[in-house]
Amino acid sequence: MLQIKSIELVSNEGKGEFEKQDCEQEGLKRLGAQVYKTYPNRPICIHLDGLYATAPIMAMSETYGRKYITTRKDGNLKKLNEQIVDKQESEKVSFTYPHKLNPGQRKPVYGNVQYLWVDEFYH
Repeated sequence: MLQIKSIELVSNEGKGEFEKQDCEQEGLKRLGAQVYKTYPNRPICIHLDGLYATAPIMAMSETYGRKYITTRKDGNLKKLNEQIVDKQESEKVSFTYPHKLNPGQRKPVYGNVQYLWVDEFYH
């Protein structure tokens, strides 16, 4: 497995107090360009937090020929969730996985976590 050790600093210069997320997304775009320049032919899959589930970030990944996985919690990203829910059942993949619900506690409590994803999702 290739581990990329690179730092892309987030700069708030010229940004307002509530524009932090925009800055993090811009930092990811700069990092994506740097990684592509360094490894142009390497197959890379980027795992992104729901913060980065935006059309510009998905477009950047596709421009560089990178696959991406975006995770989100239920209830977050309502517009994206509507697009996923509206897909045909045959276009969805789902599975349930037992998960420890109380990490760090003496007596473990397990529950099921459902994962749902859509391949070839177009924004």
